[in-house]
Amino acid sequence: MNTLESQTRFLDDLNLQIIDNDKLRIDDISCSTYNQLSSIEELLNELKNENKQLVENISGHNFILKKYQKLIWYRKDQYINDLEENFPDSTFSPYVNLYLQIKEKGRKFDDIDFLFTLKEGLLSDTFKKEIVQQRKYASEYKKEVRNYINGLFEYRSRLLVIRIDLSYRKGLFREVTTNILNKPLSKKEHKLEALKAWSLEVKEHRKKLLKYLKKQYSKGFLGYMWKLEYTEIKSFHYHMMFFLDGSEHREDITIAQDIGNLWVNQITQGDGLYWNCNANKDKYRNLGIGMINHNDEALRNNVLETALYLVKRDYLIRSVMFNAKNRAFGKGQIPEKSKSGRPRKDGFKGFEL
Repeated sequence: MNTLESQTRFLDDLNLQIIDNDKLRIDDISCSTYNQLSSIEELLNELKNENKQLVENISGHNFILKKYQKLIWYRKDQYINDLEENFPDSTFSPYVNLYLQIKEKGRKFDDIDFLFTLKEGLLSDTFKKEIVQQRKYASEYKKEVRNYINGLFEYRSRLLVIRIDLSYRKGLFREVTTNILNKPLSKKEHKLEALKAWSLEVKEHRKKLLKYLKKQYSKGFLGYMWKLEYTEIKSFHYHMMFFLDGSEHREDITIAQDIGNLWVNQITQGDGLYWNCNANKDKYRNLGIGMINHNDEALRNNVLETALYLVKRDYLIRSVMFNAKNRAFGKGQIPEKSKSGRPRKDGFKGFEL
């Protein structure tokens, strides 16, 4: 399964969780946007390899227009037209960037000229260089995540995997930034300035949460991964995974709920929201959370795919606000091996996805 197929699968899983137990409403605009951007990328990849004569020759126009009608529809789609407003601090994948650029420049193009211009852009040297760079970026993140997950399973034979999304109540951004900047947020540069200022507080919230959890669960707290994102509707929000020693902890739903309540009541002082993924395991077709044994290849594979999902979103939409000192993705370190812990019963070495 390739990266885009895998990403779409997890987006489908996420769409099953639109409404939770009054803690957090999943951002419907975000989900729809990611699905549409995945569709654009897939269609552009097909168009890139399409027979050039079908695009240039009038006899093939009906076939081309029917096959790529979604690319034409998306030109007028509100989600696509509002991308910069919904993701003001972000850049997009090379395919999506090309689509947006040509859509903007070719407002007066008819449908076939629009598709023809897209194909020309897909074959340009500039685009090809951007694809090489993007694949390198994605490969590095993928390797980093894979090594981390496999390393945790080498350290302990059984992991309790927690997935939770942490967010802020609606309207908080405007309240907070009003105190930071006395400027109109309708201007993009002022909004970005306010977001950067608020992101420092958001970062401190994450650091406090991790510090508390490491103390609360002591040696049973083995690792974590987090991905910080921003959308216009849901503002800043974290997608997080936590890894606990399965020989010491079992109640994953309760632990996830405790983490969520900690975020809401103590870390954010009532300004937080959370979504407990572990309380909804029945909604996942490819379960990668809960109690996972080292020798269960199928579930371990799902754990890795769940972890990769946190960084796969970066492939389509990546924050450019954060620098090396204020990253939008992070993870813990693999604990040093000790004599404690169960010995391996097999020679399973982990996945190379």
